[in-house]
This record gives sequence, C-alpha cells and structure tokens, in this order.
Amino acid sequence: MDFNGKMFRLIITAIILVMAIEIVILTFQNRRLNSILNDRRIKINIGLREGDKISNINDFFEGKYSFKFSNDSIQKLLLIFFSKDCHACIMDIPNWKRIMDKSEKRIKVLGISLSNEKDTNEFIKKNAINFDVIIDDNFIIANNFQIRSIPTKILINVDNIIEFIQIGASPKSSNNNLLRIISNKEEKK
Repeated sequence: MDFNGKMFRLIITAIILVMAIEIVILTFQNRRLNSILNDRRIKINIGLREGDKISNINDFFEGKYSFKFSNDSIQKLLLIFFSKDCHACIMDIPNWKRIMDKSEKRIKVLGISLSNEKDTNEFIKKNAINFDVIIDDNFIIANNFQIRSIPTKILINVDNIIEFIQIGASPKSSNNNLLRIISNKEEKK
C-alpha cells in the first residue's frame, strides 16, 4: 500500500474515532439530562394557581434574592420567568415594557432567567431590560414556583397571594387584565 492509501485510512480511522467519542459524550449527557429531569418531575406538583397564598416568598428564592414590600407605593411583585433561547419570551418583551410603563411604579418587576449568566447578560443588554434579573440556570426557583412553561408571569400582592398567572406570550387582553389588577381597577364585564 502506498503512502496516500495509508494516510487516507489513518484520516478515516481518526474521523470514526472522533465520531465514536462524540456519541459516547452525547449519550452520557442525555442520560444525565434525563436523570435531572426525572428528579425534577418527582418534585413538581400540579402548579400554583391564582388565589394561592405563599407563606414566605423569600423561601422560594433560595437565598438568591430577598424581597420585602417596604413602602406604600409598591403593592405587588411581578415575576417574569424567561430564557434567552425562548422565542415566545423575546416576542413578549414589548408587553413586559408596556406593563412597566403603565404600572406607574406600583409594582416591583423581577425577571428570573433560566439561562446562564453570560447569556442572561447578553439578553438583558440586547433587549434593553430595565428591571432586576436573577439567574436560575439550575431551575431551583422555577421548580419552587412550579413553572412548567416559559415565559410565565406571576403577580403577587402584599399579602403574598397570587393574583395573576400568565403562561406563554401575552395576548393584549391578558395584558389589559394584568394592568387592571395592578392598578386595582375592577374588571369591566
């Protein structure tokens, strides 16, 4: 066999070896991910609902954030769960900004990113997010709030009662309902 034939075999063998290593790595990662997801499924209940009372909201944040209704103007906390890779989240950003603009500082908005720190910082900068964001890339806070899909918005009042939950990108009617709740206006029927 000539030199070119040996070189060709060596290159093909190296490619097959690299592909085999990639398959082993992907298999390991898939098993690890399935294990993590299965562990989380055990802990997830049927989900929080509007009207549920949260005993101590700071317990849900696992030490990553501390919140207290401290003055009379802030009467509600709006949590927005999102990820930088979530197309519906990106589509919903104008709604988040509209809610902040129309709420006239009656609420505290807190974003909870399920992306890593680097991706979250890029997302905040790219989309001009102007509210506090905490990173929950290990899904502990999302699991505590029983988040099943993103984006999810949860509005909590000063009595720690969930007043509003919106799963998915917000239709305009849903945002109007949320704005009415924030401003304490009764819904018109």
